[in-house]
Amino acid sequence: MNNKIFTTTTRLDINPDATIQVQKLTGHFVEPLDREYIDVPLLEYHPDYDNRMKFRGHAYVPYREDLTGYPVLGQGYLDEPYIEINEVFIYEQDVKSMNQYCRQHLQYGPIILKKCPLPFPIFNPGDRVHVVQEDTRNDHTYATVGETGICVKGSSEGGMTAVRWDKEELNMGFESLGVRSICLRKVVKE
Repeated sequence: MNNKIFTTTTRLDINPDATIQVQKLTGHFVEPLDREYIDVPLLEYHPDYDNRMKFRGHAYVPYREDLTGYPVLGQGYLDEPYIEINEVFIYEQDVKSMNQYCRQHLQYGPIILKKCPLPFPIFNPGDRVHVVQEDTRNDHTYATVGETGICVKGSSEGGMTAVRWDKEELNMGFESLGVRSICLRKVVKE
């Protein structure tokens, strides 16, 4: 077991200051033996044991400028955004150690040292929202800055919200359109 992740003072436990090694991305393929790793504090680790899909385990680590190329979650929304690291970019022995610990001590659950908040806002049906960031996906713009509408359903855990726009033409003939929740904010009544 990695002593940067675990303590063994009386029994095997998670080090509250645990760090993991993550690959420094260079923009091109690097042979496994030539990869450079950086020690970063661990916030959460979510193992994946599904045999049908591979490499879906991931860790959350604090935002750092030297971890370019990784998804930054909560940027523009959270005071302290964080980074998601897929298990393939975590040092292999760290992944094995964390998976083994999760299996043996957490009933296959995640390691959570510091709970990360959802990286996007959650809305309820009937909430009035406005767009603060353009939502463009697949060469199509689903929401432009300044538009307002009403949420027709509660936000999903996947980070989407169904919105019925005030300007009917923006609905494109549908009852509502799915918009990335990070692009929306609740309208504050004055």
